[in-house]
Order: sequence, then C-alpha cells, then structure tokens
Amino acid sequence: MRIWILILLAPLLALADQAISYALAGAACTGHDRLPLHGLHLVFLVAAIAATVLAWQLRVDIPAAEDTPTRRRRFLTGVATATGVVSALAIVAFWIPGWVLSPCFG
Repeated sequence: MRIWILILLAPLLALADQAISYALAGAACTGHDRLPLHGLHLVFLVAAIAATVLAWQLRVDIPAAEDTPTRRRRFLTGVATATGVVSALAIVAFWIPGWVLSPCFG
C-alpha cells in the first residue's frame, strides 16, 4: 500500500508547489521579497526528492523474482521512482522563473 502513496505523493507535491507559489506571488510582489517563494520551492523539492529516494529504496529491497506479485511490486516501485524524478524536475522548472523574473512581472 505504501507504493501507491509514493506514486501519488510526488506529483501532488509538485502541484501544491505550483499552487502555493502562485498564491504567494502577490505578497512577494507587494513586499518585494522573493525569499519566501524560494524557501517554498526548496521545501517542496526536498520533500519530492525524499519521496523518490524512499521509492528507490523500496525497489532495491525487492528481489528480482519470477512470481507475478513480486514483479508487479517491483514495477510499481519503479513507476514511483520515475514519477518522483519527473516531479522533482517539474519543481525545479517551476523554480527557474522565480530566479529570472520578478514576481511583479505580468
């Protein structure tokens, strides 16, 4: 059951990062302080990387076997790991405009 949580956790973290950073953009514009936005992205990136590492550790702990339930579990941990990597890259992609553009842009 933990595998399904890990499959869903990283994309939810990326979505929450985008939503909360969008909500904080107005406050960052009026206060001219981008540090809370950078801190937010950092926290969500660390959480997504932690979920990815946990999924990878679960994959390593499952031996390669011929029976179907073990192969299925190993496949799902691989999906959780790949989802975590893509979500972490998405969070980094969301963070890049924060370094380049002002929150008041647009």
